[in-house]
Amino acid sequence: MRGQIELIDTDGNSGRILGDDGLSYNFDPSKLSADTPLVDGLKVEFEAQGKLVTSIQIAD
Repeated sequence: MRGQIELIDTDGNSGRILGDDGLSYNFDPSKLSADTPLVDGLKVEFEAQGKLVTSIQIAD
């Protein structure tokens, strides 16, 4: 699924992705498979179970 980073908590331990389906998904930044800093608006590809992201990658 595709989406973008909607919010990163100031503690850096959680965040939210707005999926292209219009739904929000919670994620743990440690699920990112790259060294790119996460910032609001960053385009990503991700997999989720329910509303929880299980893997996340920077979109091409």
